[in-house]
Amino acid sequence: MTDPSLPRLSRQFVVDALSRFALSPAEYLVGEEVIDKFMTWRAWLFHDLPIPEEDTGFWQRFRDISPRYSLLPWQGGNVRGRVEAFVEGEYQAFIEHIRQHKQVFCDLLVHEKLQLPGTVFDRLWELCFLPGVVIPFCTATARYWAHVQKVIVQEKKALNYQRNKGIPSILTNRWLSDMARLALEEEKEKLDLLLALMDEELQRAPIVAWKAQLGIDKGATIAQQKHRIWSIVFRELVDLLRPSCTGPKHLHLDTTPGAIPEQAFRVASRLMYLSHPKLWPDDPARVKSRYYAS
Repeated sequence: MTDPSLPRLSRQFVVDALSRFALSPAEYLVGEEVIDKFMTWRAWLFHDLPIPEEDTGFWQRFRDISPRYSLLPWQGGNVRGRVEAFVEGEYQAFIEHIRQHKQVFCDLLVHEKLQLPGTVFDRLWELCFLPGVVIPFCTATARYWAHVQKVIVQEKKALNYQRNKGIPSILTNRWLSDMARLALEEEKEKLDLLLALMDEELQRAPIVAWKAQLGIDKGATIAQQKHRIWSIVFRELVDLLRPSCTGPKHLHLDTTPGAIPEQAFRVASRLMYLSHPKLWPDDPARVKSRYYAS
């Protein structure tokens, strides 16, 4: 049986998770001079900083899903509306893919002599769909965020130099007027606040939250097949196929929880491969490993 401690992934769950975008504008006390300066810099950071070239196609697809939603997720506005429209558009495209390759999927079930009840297909297709939208979305975001972090770190380095060496060096001038000295002290306090705001921004990486919610490793460069989402998906998918399977362990399904016919792993792997041939290799042994890893 599926482990109740694992998150039950669904399109709605995924939309909710991806919409809690940690890059969305924070609720700062806009109005103070230093805050305005920070927000102006932040607006440039998240609106004008180029996205990695390898992800331009993905984010263009995100923009094209609806003419009403031209902003990227981290650019504020109605984040949930854009994410929901994107996920639904991707799901409809996936269902069309299933329709166009219906014969291939039917041939698989006929070859395996697998008679699945009609009630399981909606959930089966949803499980096959989800990795195809979650993994590209999260990893593309992680790559952009890695770029953002580099820019923030560089800016912090410049501000730290100004605060720790530039201003103190000027303050050593004994001919400095009291008014100029006071202005420099105030500038130093503003730099302290700016640095604190940048430190807070560095903690906003959404991939950290998605690791727990969606089973996505926080490293953007990890192999696509190594994300924990596969364990979550295959755990339920195999359990969904299990009652309809044949094989040596079939007669023990009701009495032995661990009796999983090899056919269940084989069909689950093939279904996922046919759904996302560029994302998942047809590898039943890997499915089995993922199943027990959950």
